[in-house]
Amino acid sequence: MERNLKFYIMLGVSLSLVILAEWLIPPAVNWSPSFSAADKIPYGAYVPYHLMGYLFPDSNIRVVQISPYELLDGEEFEQTTYLFINNTFTPDPAESNAILDFAGSGNQVFISAEKIDGALADSLQLETSFNFISSDSSFINEAPFLTGITDDVSVTIDFVNPALASGGYHYKKGTVSHYFEQFDSSRSIILGINDRQQVNYLKMSWGEGTFWLNTVPHAFTNYNMLLPKNKGYMEKALAYLPAQDILWDEHHKAGRREARTPIRYILSQSALRWAYGLALFTVVLFILFEGKRRRRAIPLLPPLPNDTLEFVDTMGRLYFQRRDHQNITQKKFSYFQEHLRTHFSIVIPDEKTDTWYARVAEKTGRPEALIKGLFDAARHTHPTDQGLLRFNRMIEQFHRNPRSRDVA
Repeated sequence: MERNLKFYIMLGVSLSLVILAEWLIPPAVNWSPSFSAADKIPYGAYVPYHLMGYLFPDSNIRVVQISPYELLDGEEFEQTTYLFINNTFTPDPAESNAILDFAGSGNQVFISAEKIDGALADSLQLETSFNFISSDSSFINEAPFLTGITDDVSVTIDFVNPALASGGYHYKKGTVSHYFEQFDSSRSIILGINDRQQVNYLKMSWGEGTFWLNTVPHAFTNYNMLLPKNKGYMEKALAYLPAQDILWDEHHKAGRREARTPIRYILSQSALRWAYGLALFTVVLFILFEGKRRRRAIPLLPPLPNDTLEFVDTMGRLYFQRRDHQNITQKKFSYFQEHLRTHFSIVIPDEKTDTWYARVAEKTGRPEALIKGLFDAARHTHPTDQGLLRFNRMIEQFHRNPRSRDVA
């Protein structure tokens, strides 16, 4: 009991220290891109999504969790903008055809993705690429847009329209380095470029509608919305869109929300994840230290007494009290004959001769007179008390003879 108490005290202290450490340590910042309206991490889109109501006060903004094919195949839309923001946008052929038909029927499609690929890119004749820029590159040192920019900034982007140009929006390395390497210039209008004069935002007519194509989705994230100098980029980029209903896509997302199961929710929360892990650890400790079968002391049981002799004595007394001496004599004589057959291999004939008695005496090593006396006593039909006792003494004398031996 004392050992168990020490174990539980140590376990409680350990758990308390771990919980205290977890509570005191600030959570690490999650810099993974999700572009989801539900995420408040730096590269989530919680702030941009809620900013949409300010930019389009008269528009109905609807979050879409299903694929474009499922949505557009089941509903009809007029004067609507479908807005996609993600690091990549690679719809399958069915989705691509649905989006093309949606735009061709007079609607707007806004896509901001570093890489636009698949059947949609083939139809729009798009091809994207990116610039790899190191901190010591001559491009950073010589580019006029980057004058006075810290080492954390790699590329500056801006609009080509003089009314919207602001001298450049500056972003961290690797976040706005993509651009359109190829596009159909016959039906496209360039709206934005980077400091290498590479196109990163363009308007492309399609049927009766329009595609608004952009390669800098990180500009539409929480982190850059909270930077005063970069907040204006989203406002100006979306200012090109007409004031109409908006479909905000949450299906094509790097941080797409999956089915919310209890265990998934527990693992998504730091405190609950630690509690779950500690619970599993406690169960393992219990199995290791307390799960073994506890052995109780095995009680000492006295050996069962050998009651055979008592039984024989009781039965003998019963027979003796009934004066059934002949029955007792015949039973003891039967056992005696069986002893001769099994131990000395002696065949007992119906007629016994002196020669036979002599051979039995030789085999058993007993006096011939003793053996002959046993057989003679067994023939008495009504033995007396003294006769029965004398017969029993002869049987015991035969078994006590030191010359007794077994003959195979």
